Amino acid sequence: MGMKQSSMLSGLVVIVAGILTGLFSLNLVVGIGNAMNNVGLSLLVVCLFVALFLGVWHGICSFVVKRSKIALDVVRKKQSIAFLSFFVLGLFPVTSFVAIPSNFASFSSLPSLLLLMVALSLYVLLALLLLDVEIKSKKIPMKFVYCAAALFFVVVTLLASLKHHSFYSTAFDLGLYNQVMHGYAQGSVFSSILSFSILADHVQPILFLLTPVYWLFSSPLTLIVIQSLAIAIGSIPLFLLGRKYLKHEIAAFALFVGYFFVPALWYPALFDFHPLTLAVPFLMYAVYFLVEKRYGLMVLFLVLAGLCKENLALLLVPFGIYLFLKDKKRVFGAVLAVIGAVWLYVNLEVVIPYFIERFPRGISFDVFNYYNDTPLDTIKHLFSVDTIGLLGLLFMEYGFGVLSLFGLPILLLGTTEFGILVARQGSSLADIVYHHQVSSIVFVILSALFGIVVLNKWLPKLKLKYVVRKNIVPALAFFALATSVLSFSFYGPFALLYDVSDFNPSSPYVENGMSIISLVPEDASVAAANWVIPHLSGREHAYRLKDVVNRPEFTGFPEYIVLDLGEAVEDAKRSANLISREQYSFLVSSERYGVVAVEGNWVLLEQGADHEGGLCDLAEVSTEYLPDEYLKGIFANC
Repeated sequence: MGMKQSSMLSGLVVIVAGILTGLFSLNLVVGIGNAMNNVGLSLLVVCLFVALFLGVWHGICSFVVKRSKIALDVVRKKQSIAFLSFFVLGLFPVTSFVAIPSNFASFSSLPSLLLLMVALSLYVLLALLLLDVEIKSKKIPMKFVYCAAALFFVVVTLLASLKHHSFYSTAFDLGLYNQVMHGYAQGSVFSSILSFSILADHVQPILFLLTPVYWLFSSPLTLIVIQSLAIAIGSIPLFLLGRKYLKHEIAAFALFVGYFFVPALWYPALFDFHPLTLAVPFLMYAVYFLVEKRYGLMVLFLVLAGLCKENLALLLVPFGIYLFLKDKKRVFGAVLAVIGAVWLYVNLEVVIPYFIERFPRGISFDVFNYYNDTPLDTIKHLFSVDTIGLLGLLFMEYGFGVLSLFGLPILLLGTTEFGILVARQGSSLADIVYHHQVSSIVFVILSALFGIVVLNKWLPKLKLKYVVRKNIVPALAFFALATSVLSFSFYGPFALLYDVSDFNPSSPYVENGMSIISLVPEDASVAAANWVIPHLSGREHAYRLKDVVNRPEFTGFPEYIVLDLGEAVEDAKRSANLISREQYSFLVSSERYGVVAVEGNWVLLEQGADHEGGLCDLAEVSTEYLPDEYLKGIFANC
């Protein structure tokens, strides 16, 4: 093929890539059928993408020619190959046949977005692999690393705090753990929110180690700060390992930055508080010291991780097997594995049963039926569409996933956590918005780093014609960064779940709520909605409204009841669908209580207050969430 024909073919590849991306974008935004109804606008969009792609192609080629002195036609040919990645967007009609369950409405565009992620991330990878200019390593001072981690900590803490103060945190689990920590600080292990001790369900000794902090700062914000700090600290060993084993500090820093965009870390950072999340830095450092063969520190951090939740004790088993098989530490590895198995047995068969006997489960017994009943049920669930979808997100598109498959020895260290994740009875795509996968993602991220090391050895052996050998490591690292950023953009917490504008502590709604809450004495028993409990849980007796209505034999009748009769009642982001309108009416109509304060849509009921005298105050409250037939009776004499 002549040089002129080759150049024309290269340009044609770029143009077709732009056309396919334009059509894909139209289908994603308005649907291809609607786009065809407005041919003029559709042609404009397609032309804009073609122009954009040609501009990017021309700009990169000009840059390479100036830096490398390679002929322009040669550079154009190589860089046009990268645009072949956008040809996968031609599969966009197939995405309409991917069935997303109706209860996952937020995920309806996920198949198309994943296709777009494949195209964009592959383009980044190919463009850098084919770049005839070496991406040189430059020393990254550790102060930059610490500053980036500190910035992440500040941003996450700020967002999580704003979310909490805007009544978007919930009883399970920020309210629960705030009460648990308040109880530990007072010498009690009982939780009124559960109606039993948390130790009858989870073994999390790490909370006892945090008790001194609660002596000084007893607040849900304390837990938010600690959780954000834990995730931020987990980034440090990733950079240290990357700097040593990738031998390219820019690539190591790219992976390090990618860590801060992984949705599997952001979701648990914003979703209340869970001791499991505190294991992230411990596990990161445990792997770091394992690789560095500093086994004493490895064991220390494994033990600290095991203190975060009962099942994490079992991680000693795969670590022990790794030592036995790979590091040839036969006795040490075998002993470590046995200790892990025994530790898990003690947690599940000694500690938890002891506290179950002391504190029989009451209100929330059904909440903790996490796992499938039989091995056959688990196997069926493992091959279900939901589980495959969840694993697909973790391993294929969660930023570091594809690369982790090449770092198999490190990935297999998390075998027990992956097993527990998929064995859960309700595990599905929706799990990405919770905390359950946070311990698993540690091994995905770290194994991706070593996957790059492996690929850097393998790819040159394939003798690929156009690949620039010296750019393999940075190209793979920036590929991980690109997919991580795209994951965050397409199905991170602010793409699927939250709107930052909702985090507004100065809104009249929030100010009215805080005003009502401030009227509840600190030592009084109180019941409130799921999203209000975290603000009232720092006391011995705090209950969810649902439990007061449905199971008063466990809760009794609290002295105060806080009602929010506004839009939050049916807001799924607040896990609000826990009490019906009729049940709200039941609480208001109970002669046991009287209305003592009304602020906006917020109502405070007090046991023993004048029932009849305060009812007319409800006339000021929005009546949308109380049945009309009942309201007519209330206001008949007002």
